[in-house]
Amino acid sequence: MHRRSRLHRVAITTLIVAPFVLLLGAGAMAAYPPAGSDAACDAVSTTTVTVSQSITVSGQAASGTKCFTGSSTVTIHFLQSDHIIATTTTDSSGNFSVTGNVPSTVHAGAAEVEALGTLNGSTQSYSTAVTVGSGSNLPKTGQDIALLVFWALVLIGIGTVLIRVFWRKKQRIAA
Repeated sequence: MHRRSRLHRVAITTLIVAPFVLLLGAGAMAAYPPAGSDAACDAVSTTTVTVSQSITVSGQAASGTKCFTGSSTVTIHFLQSDHIIATTTTDSSGNFSVTGNVPSTVHAGAAEVEALGTLNGSTQSYSTAVTVGSGSNLPKTGQDIALLVFWALVLIGIGTVLIRVFWRKKQRIAA
């Protein structure tokens, strides 16, 4: 009996604490690009875009490194629609900068812009996360349900605690 009640307390505590851990953990996720990384090899002029908006993608490697082979071709893809938005040639150091338009085939939400080229004979790619905003021609789909899920889990936890309390009270009265 004692072991079972301990298990129930752990389950109830988990139900109550889990939503808070999930919400706090989401805010602690690493931002892009991570500090000290080579992520400057693919940078965009803005991380929030709309359909047909002009966007500049550039890459400049950290000192002593290269993004791509010098004087090579770099293709910029909008990965959500697998659409090529621009092609350019790197300078002698392997750096690049090019402007293209966000394709009309993308949907609102998270997407990635990828720079694809070669470095020392091997295919190399770098990507940057962008958010496609709801422009006038993009429908907003789905619902933001994070808060709803949070409160649902809180209410489930409270309900579990109340059931447990009333169950124990009933056992005491019966005994």
